[in-house]
Amino acid sequence: MEEMNRLIKTVRATYYGSAWIGLYDDLNSWRWSLNNAILEGGFKSWYVQQPINSGGQSLCVYMSYSEGLWRDSFCSIKRHFVCYDGRANANTRYVLVDQIKTWNEAQSYCREHYTDLVSIRNRFENYRVRALFSYFYTLWIGLYRTRSWSDQSNSSFSNWKTEQPDNAGNSEYCTAVSFSDSGKWTDEKCSTILPFVCYRDPSSQPNHSTQPQPNQEYVMGMRVKVTSADNLSESQIVELITPLQEELIRLGLPSNVSMHLRGYRKINP
Repeated sequence: MEEMNRLIKTVRATYYGSAWIGLYDDLNSWRWSLNNAILEGGFKSWYVQQPINSGGQSLCVYMSYSEGLWRDSFCSIKRHFVCYDGRANANTRYVLVDQIKTWNEAQSYCREHYTDLVSIRNRFENYRVRALFSYFYTLWIGLYRTRSWSDQSNSSFSNWKTEQPDNAGNSEYCTAVSFSDSGKWTDEKCSTILPFVCYRDPSSQPNHSTQPQPNQEYVMGMRVKVTSADNLSESQIVELITPLQEELIRLGLPSNVSMHLRGYRKINP
């Protein structure tokens, strides 16, 4: 949160809209809890059109009794689960636990009492886990994923806005920070055009401060092309582009931004 507050203090002096940060959601980043093995090219038994990350927080996987297929789900839902016992003196490798827990609770339980949540590496193992179903209809397995940071760091810190992320339309996989909402995060379509925040490692880069100075004036140039059948005067052009000022403020520029026409030229058709 200290870094989040520093970011807000740095940026909000000049910008109050939303901007990209380096957190993104990769639906291909599934891995097994045991040894953190990447799923990628291994055996898969997904239900049709799964995974879809419904609701934006479906980061854990359960097996359904129907055909032993996998579905992604909120990790906070409580289900029965299957542990893997890799100890040399184990009587059986697959242990059905007759308790309901969240995925993280199930992982902790399996690691404390056995080895880990079960991994499924081929069709035969998938069949063996499915055979454990009795009156249960869903079971947690050891497959999960986490959101990724662009710099490959493993920070688990988050600052999501209420009811975010939601993956609206099943198409929001990138993260933006809202400087008008206390730096809260939202998930957005990655194709959305937004400003973005870069990070410079102070240990390897020159120490050039980008902190805005008090009362410092910033000037931004903008070229606007107006197409008209009439020969517009300078005052008429000013009248046409003035609404741009309101739109820029709506998009996050400070309310005291002003626009001035410094020069124009006519282009022959």
